[in-house]
Amino acid sequence: MKKSIRFTIVILSIFVPIGAFFGVVNVLPVKVVEGQNDFLIKDRTYISAHRGGAYLNPENTEKAFDYVLKETTFSDFVEIDVHATKDDVLVINHDESINRTSLPSSSYTVNIKDTNYQDLTKYNMGRNFVAKDGSMPYYNLSIEEAKEEKLTIMRFEDFLIKYNNIREFKLFLEIKAKKDEAIRISKLISNLYRNEDYSWWKKHTIIISFSNDVIEFFDDDSNKIETSPLGNNALALPILSKFSLERLIQIDKKIVQIMAKPTYGIFSINLATKRLIDYSHSRNQALAFWTVNDRNEMENLVSLGADVITTDDPLMLNDVVDKAIKKDA
Repeated sequence: MKKSIRFTIVILSIFVPIGAFFGVVNVLPVKVVEGQNDFLIKDRTYISAHRGGAYLNPENTEKAFDYVLKETTFSDFVEIDVHATKDDVLVINHDESINRTSLPSSSYTVNIKDTNYQDLTKYNMGRNFVAKDGSMPYYNLSIEEAKEEKLTIMRFEDFLIKYNNIREFKLFLEIKAKKDEAIRISKLISNLYRNEDYSWWKKHTIIISFSNDVIEFFDDDSNKIETSPLGNNALALPILSKFSLERLIQIDKKIVQIMAKPTYGIFSINLATKRLIDYSHSRNQALAFWTVNDRNEMENLVSLGADVITTDDPLMLNDVVDKAIKKDA
């Protein structure tokens, strides 16, 4: 057999099955998410203040939440992280410890799950905050001064009480813990939401987590709080979309969290595409892109029609969104 014929056979044996696979995938039916999707009913990209706007104020503090929920009105979502103390009090903090925000880098570790709530109130949660101008305005505060500045650790229950029905906004509530600890936190949240005083929050909260156990817990819970996954399927969806294979993953959620531009060492990949957004919209599904702090990336996402952008700098994003609206007017 001539070499050219053998070569042709080899090429065909490789590419014909691949072509057939792509053909089959792209005729798979698109499963539409049922029900009205309020995340899609809008005339602008929604703004989500990551950790309460971590570039503007010390993250996950009452001071930060006051700014994005009371002093300004441009944040449509607030994203917070919740952990549980040793004595089962839910508190707002990103990490499992308070070291990064509140202690010297070389000090001992204070893990939230191993510490009682009252002991955590003795720390200044804004101590290590670095402002945009490079200053550390809260570094030397006494604990009494930190309390006056609203920079001591905040109970989740106090957040619910203070901002209950304050204005129309939604809460991205992230549970970062894993396995048994994640379920402990989930149960505490569910029990808290059964209190009639917090009934307003049930339709304004979206539980987000990388943990499938957390998502499954709330999906099965009678409280029926909305969930939005951050796990493997949410990570794989935009990557598959790059290869026109997005139909292989059809997540049954009204809103999905997408990492906009993951970075691996010196390499980064832009996962935000018009194809991905159009595909999700065809399924009656919204996408929330996180965590976007670069102005050019914000402008690109807004131009693509992103539903929600989560950012540490909601002030900058608001300016980008406003300018896009004026440009299209």
